[in-house]
Amino acid sequence: MQKYYEINDTEAVNKIDAALSASNKFDEKLYQVGEQYAADGYGVHNTLSNGKIFHHIWFFDESKIDKTIFKISKGKPMNGKPVFEARPRKTNNQFYSEFMKDLHSFNYSDLTTTLFGEVIRYGADLAFKKKGDKYFVSANFDVVLPHVELTASQYQIADEGENNT
Repeated sequence: MQKYYEINDTEAVNKIDAALSASNKFDEKLYQVGEQYAADGYGVHNTLSNGKIFHHIWFFDESKIDKTIFKISKGKPMNGKPVFEARPRKTNNQFYSEFMKDLHSFNYSDLTTTLFGEVIRYGADLAFKKKGDKYFVSANFDVVLPHVELTASQYQIADEGENNT
């Protein structure tokens, strides 16, 4: 059964922030390389069971890709435009190491242990948002941190509210 929570205890919020710090670092690096190479988007596998796994950056214009440092493959067209996926070449060890630093993979075990008291890989229905100094969590597991249980409508109002981060 899905349950809805507001977590506003400062120590609990800090624990969640700490559990998500590697995820945030992954995202920051992803946005940095995307901007640095003027990518049009990113390919990342993101599941609770496998975590975040970098797959590629992608472009609509193949000429924007430096073929000396990236391997290129064709992706599925998007809105009638061709998509070109770029992955760093492993043969250029220094470039590959710098590019992939903080992008290797991230798993959610710290987050699920923080929220539920155990590592959850399968069967969890989890959504969360930080708004100000609070987290709003929707989960089908019981949260072990200090929390206020919400109704579905209270959660929806909080989830749709302004200033979500």
